Amino acid sequence: MAAAVGLVGALTSPLFAANPSSGTVAVPANPGGTASASWTGTIPVAPPNVTGQCSDDTFADAFAVTFTLPSGFYDTRSANFKFSITWTPTNAQADAAYNDEVITVLAPDGTVVARNDGAETTETAVAANLKAGTYKVLACGSINTSDQPYKGSLTVTTTSAASAAKPPRNPNSANDNLLQFTAATVVDPLVFGGEPGLNFDATTDGSRAFVDWPVSSRTNIGVLFRSDDGGLTFRKRYADAGDPSNAGLVCAGRQVPMCTTGGGGDTDVNVNEGNGNVYFASQESLGAQAVASSFDHGVSFDTNHTDPVVSAPCAPVDRQWLASYKGTNDVFLAFHVPVVAECISHSTTGGTTGTWQPPAIGFQNVTQSGALVIDNTGGPHNHTLYVSYIAHVLNGLDDLGTFHVAVSTDDGANWTDHRIPNTASVRSMNKLQIDSAGNLYITWAESNTEHTWLSTSLAADPANAAAPASKWSTPVIVDGDPLTVTIFPDVVAGSPGKIAVSYYGTAADAIDPDHVLTGQGGWYPFVSTSYNALCQWDATPCKSPSFHQSVIAHQANHDDNICTSGTACVAQPSPAKPGNRNLLDYFDVSLDRQGHLGFVWSDTRNATGLPFVKVARQATGPSLFDGKPGVLLGKRVNGVGDPAGDALYPIAGKKLLTASNQQGLDLLGTTIEIKDAKTATVRMRVADSSKVGAIPTGMDDLSQLQQAKYITRWDFGGNAWYVGANVPAGSTTPTFFSGKVSNDEGMLSPASGGVMGNTYQPLTAATGKVEDGAIVIDVPLEAIGSPTVNSPLYSVGSYALIGPQDQMVTLNTAPITVDATPTFDVALAGPGAQDILKGGNGPGGTPGAAGGSGTLPATGDLGDWALIGLGLGMLGLGLTAGRRRLAGARREG
Repeated sequence: MAAAVGLVGALTSPLFAANPSSGTVAVPANPGGTASASWTGTIPVAPPNVTGQCSDDTFADAFAVTFTLPSGFYDTRSANFKFSITWTPTNAQADAAYNDEVITVLAPDGTVVARNDGAETTETAVAANLKAGTYKVLACGSINTSDQPYKGSLTVTTTSAASAAKPPRNPNSANDNLLQFTAATVVDPLVFGGEPGLNFDATTDGSRAFVDWPVSSRTNIGVLFRSDDGGLTFRKRYADAGDPSNAGLVCAGRQVPMCTTGGGGDTDVNVNEGNGNVYFASQESLGAQAVASSFDHGVSFDTNHTDPVVSAPCAPVDRQWLASYKGTNDVFLAFHVPVVAECISHSTTGGTTGTWQPPAIGFQNVTQSGALVIDNTGGPHNHTLYVSYIAHVLNGLDDLGTFHVAVSTDDGANWTDHRIPNTASVRSMNKLQIDSAGNLYITWAESNTEHTWLSTSLAADPANAAAPASKWSTPVIVDGDPLTVTIFPDVVAGSPGKIAVSYYGTAADAIDPDHVLTGQGGWYPFVSTSYNALCQWDATPCKSPSFHQSVIAHQANHDDNICTSGTACVAQPSPAKPGNRNLLDYFDVSLDRQGHLGFVWSDTRNATGLPFVKVARQATGPSLFDGKPGVLLGKRVNGVGDPAGDALYPIAGKKLLTASNQQGLDLLGTTIEIKDAKTATVRMRVADSSKVGAIPTGMDDLSQLQQAKYITRWDFGGNAWYVGANVPAGSTTPTFFSGKVSNDEGMLSPASGGVMGNTYQPLTAATGKVEDGAIVIDVPLEAIGSPTVNSPLYSVGSYALIGPQDQMVTLNTAPITVDATPTFDVALAGPGAQDILKGGNGPGGTPGAAGGSGTLPATGDLGDWALIGLGLGMLGLGLTAGRRRLAGARREG
């Protein structure tokens, strides 16, 4: 993988000087031309270097090279730069293991453009299309027990234009924002998460949905949340730690859905399409896979259907996927042993403890596997199993990075492998999906083009009728202008030919995800929909399906590089700025039974740089199912209502079924406005504001219930801000505060000491009162980032929590979120403009309307989408600016 971009510290003392210490190289003007330089030097003895690269300090030898090239050179040509050092070990053992060297190339601004740290006596680093200027070639020791003389060299080769070697942009991909999406719901205001999954329950019309993500294997915490209002709000599902019959004590301090297992590594959820059974898998570090089953739609996961060692004896384990036969208790777990094989296990009793078959090796040489997909269409290939994967080595041939699909027609006992034609340099993650007629769609991102690609397999084609997934269409590019780099694609499919492909995208001036710099426009989650995705199989085939690209989020979700080197990212490119893997390796898309889309992703735009998990629903646009209505949701506006009676507690396990409504925690809606030139006002309406301190007490898991906390949080200017009120149990007198999500109020993990979420402690000033059925908080504008009239605030929402006093909160004593309000985006209004909203809004966004059910309707009034239009316009400006910075750099298409 390419090295991540990062700033290297300034020169602190003289470097060892190469001989010569500098040189100038003119990049050849004509394709086929080469230019070179050479030097010698000595790498000093140094402490062990675990970063895999050189820093600009006393432990490196440096050669400075100035590259010159004609104006507009990269408009018609490309150049490859190869830097090398070679040496003969001078240590007493004459062994490279004791003098192991590293090469790093720094750009004029100090960023890393190339590096290498292998295990031989030659290190070579390569780069493409470097701009004019002076670069430093650093040679240092990874382990260096003696001063080490070396020889350095570089070669520059000019080729034809980079764009000529890249596939042309798909002319059938339109960046038209055909679809629009709701404001992003913050699934949990407390705990950070990456690699989230989203699953709609197909036994409902999109009202019930589940979100999961891994928190940390060191803490054995992988979390699960359920929504009963279509994604407006989510409630954590966790076992009752006070129920000894359910081994509850084993769960203490974790708030996880299953007790008798560990977990916290990768997580996955499958919701059976026919009966609504919920299967939850959580990886126990790299040692085992655990699976638990729920037969009450995720309310509880009993110990008699929980198995902590489904994966034995396959080990070590990575990235598991669940799938089930529709309407039955047949459930499958697929996972891979890195680089070795994919293992498959099967239970015919819904995961009853001890009934999982010992996992069998399905197929070998798996670098990374995509999702397990089952044909539940009832057609000719019903109950066929498919797993997409990136190959490592196949049949003795070097197939590293090629894309494959393995197929089983006998319940996973035997597998047939098919290579997807014309695939190479495939990045993780890759995804496969099936439509209502059994046709297959596969999507991936390529590291040599940075585009997202699609290939399809028509079930009715004679070759596929005889051997499913054996024949595939010519791959086509999905993403469109102005995106330059995409990563982490996923796909869902409805009726034949109707699909949605999601991916993160940026228009930054960068050669790959690792080299995206802060301030170049950032990343957004995108989706491209196609309604003729099978047209390449028509009697008169098309060259490519048509795609409609839409941006999902109303603001950038990440403004940094995305490191693609997995667990090695922590050491890249320097200790001062590790490679950014905070998003981890994918996000998710789900399709409800109405054919409407939902998305879950991670958002790092706060002062910690760590991710909140967010969900958005399709708000406008056609269904992906034939005969189903398009979606037209009303825009959620300032003051949007939340229904009364939904502040249920206790909620652990089956207690949710008999939980009572806590009126003092029952939020009915939120408004925010500018009060005067120096102050903003937040109003949280409560069903019975006289009971704000009348909360349950005692213990919930390891969380001591000592206070109620009311929080309103939102995103503005690349940060997350909040105002709040703390009310001690039994009191009716709140204390008021404000703050910015940061490490200063971070929720720490006792196991690792790292920041794992937020405590929302008082950091800055606020005043307030309880009046007219609401908690009213005035906060100085300077305490919340100094917004002004018309400043865009995103994901404004309120949360009522109960838990320990702030100073006692850790990841293992996290508060319980009892109620939340639907989020909304707003252009901040001035004094008096929101008076009408103080009575609250209904779910349709009508000022003063009743609270309503809060569920997402299948159809409704479009409402006012002005802010979203403003957001899309701002996004367009940002992407265009990023695109303009491509001048003189690599262009694709």
